[in-house]
Order: sequence, then structure tokens, then C-alpha cells
Amino acid sequence: MAYSELFKNYSDIRNFMRRFYVYGFEKRQDFTAKSSRSYDDNRRRLDSWLEDYMSFKSDADGRAYRISFDSSSISHNPLYKSWKAKSFTSMDITLHFYLLDILADGKAYSAAELLELLCGRYFNCFDNQLRQPDESTVRNKLNEYTALGMLRLVKQGRRNLYCLAQDEVNWRSWQLACAFFSEAAPLGEAGSYLLDKFAEDCEAFAFKHHFILYTMDSKLLYELLEAMNSRQSVTLYRCDKDGTAICLPLENLLQHEDRTAVSFELQLCCAKAAVQPSGPYRKH
Repeated sequence: MAYSELFKNYSDIRNFMRRFYVYGFEKRQDFTAKSSRSYDDNRRRLDSWLEDYMSFKSDADGRAYRISFDSSSISHNPLYKSWKAKSFTSMDITLHFYLLDILADGKAYSAAELLELLCGRYFNCFDNQLRQPDESTVRNKLNEYTALGMLRLVKQGRRNLYCLAQDEVNWRSWQLACAFFSEAAPLGEAGSYLLDKFAEDCEAFAFKHHFILYTMDSKLLYELLEAMNSRQSVTLYRCDKDGTAICLPLENLLQHEDRTAVSFELQLCCAKAAVQPSGPYRKH
């Protein structure tokens, strides 16, 4: 299979980034949990995203790579690039552009009507007759975009119609706030995605000591915050020992810029105890 910059499982990328960034100067033979092919692909992905921040040293045993930054010389967290390289299917990207193009007229359509327009305007226009989606695939994509806030669901009797959500936010007035949030707050990836909407770059902030390690655990923090919001328990898997613990996340504790801890309530058979991890929460 040809090498691709895109990936499916972020946990693999996170583990490689952590070892190159936190520990540094590790060689291929140091990564015993994965195959050599996996090491080569993930190292090449990181080198593509972080070309200006990857370095290596060579000796008789081969090259040892590391990721390093001078925090005073960067205005944007470069590790955010890893969140913007997740793979997608050809149908995902095709429906993304075709559906938004149809809905650009401001009208509301049902899933069946959109499927008919997709086939008539786009899929049937190609000589090779591109593989057409079924109605359930279109409906799933519409519901996904509705949940993301990109589309709005309109009830018309028993029919569900979809139209573009109105966006009246003056993004330009929020650019400075997004630039600061993306570098100073947990889940700053959200600010980074919003900054991508602007044609010009915002380099208003610089940090003498910029701890960006938490970036790699943002997905885990997001899942914990969702569990807090819905009052659901989570299962913690120990990295250093066998066994699991079912816990109820209670509070996100910002102990330091480079440290995010979450307090938990352990749900044991007969007793409950409050515990607080000493470092970033990790799940493997």
C-alpha cells in the first residue's frame, strides 16, 4: 500500500509524537511495539507535518529523530497539524462538496430530494457513472452535519428538511481571541480550526515558555468533558499495570500550562474514593 499523510487512528500518531517530542532521539529499533513499516510511515507523516521542527543524529546504529521547538520563535502550535490529517473516504469528500453546493441556494430539501439532485446534477454527468450513494448514506451525512451545526433541521409535518445554518458571526472581530485561545486554553485546536477561516495570519502573541504537550491528549480530555456533561462514567486502562477502573470524572483541574489533570470518583463495589492523576490522563 502506498504511503499516505492521512491516518485513521490518532492514538498511533500520538504515541509516536510523544516519544519523539518528550523523549527524543529514538531509533527504529526502539519502537518494538510496532512493525518497521508502521514506524517508517508514522515517522514520514511527522516529518511532512513538522519538517521545520524535526531533526536527527546519525551513528553506527542508524538515525535517531526528535521533535524540538524554540517556543519564543513560534506564534502557532505546530502540533495542531496532526489533528488536520485524519483520513476520509472518497464518498465523504464527494458528498461534502456536492451537498453544500446544492444547499447554497438557501432552500430546504429532504434526504430523498437531495439524493435525486445529487444523481441528476453530479453523479450521472460522468461517463464512468460514479458510484452513487443510497438515501441512508445521504441522510447519515446530513444528520452528521446537523449535529456539527453546519446544517439546520426543518420539520415540515412528518418530513425532515435540511438547509444551511445561518452564520451571522463576524469572524474578523474574533480573530485575536481565537489566536489567544488556540495557544493558551485546553482544546485549543478549536481556535486553530477557526483561524483557518482567515486569509491572513495572526501573529499577535508569543510565549517565552510555551508548553504544548497537552495537545496530544486533547481528544482524551474532550471525551472526559463529554462524560462530565452527560454524567457518565468512564473506564480507565492502566498503562503500567493490568486492570481497569470505572470512574466518574468530576472536574478538570488546570494545574499548570503543560499539565491537565482530571479529578475522578472511583466507583467501586463497596467504597468510593476521590483520586487525582498526577499527570495528563492517558488511555491506550
